Amino acid sequence: MKPLYIFSAILFTISLSIGLSERVRDNIRSALLPNQSKVLSVIRTVQIKDDLIVDIYKIKEQSGIIVKFINATTGEHFQTFSLQDSWDGYYLVNGRNTNLFLNDVDNDQSLEILAPTFTQNLEARLHVLKYDSASNNFLPFPF
Repeated sequence: MKPLYIFSAILFTISLSIGLSERVRDNIRSALLPNQSKVLSVIRTVQIKDDLIVDIYKIKEQSGIIVKFINATTGEHFQTFSLQDSWDGYYLVNGRNTNLFLNDVDNDQSLEILAPTFTQNLEARLHVLKYDSASNNFLPFPF
């Protein structure tokens, strides 16, 4: 009877640690369900220029976090930008926490996309993406 209690206690401890640790859960999930992605945030119908309206998705993939742009008019993939960080971050904007938002960083009457993240070492990063009409792509903001 005593070995059953010990086994139950060990099983309970393992289950509890898996349930409470996000890193352990992510490692198990990635091992059992490879290439699974999770949508973290969405901004819909953002007008970039006269003939371009996009939906913006912040997505957690096994390789890291990406920002994906979909043409809202046609539904076609427009661009994917890798943030190369592992953890989702949040930023306080107008009294609300958000993990993806728009702001005119350089006061040029054009909104930039801001996506906070954390590295594996938990260093905070704020990625700013700006639309470049010459290349017809979103590029990192040149600070």
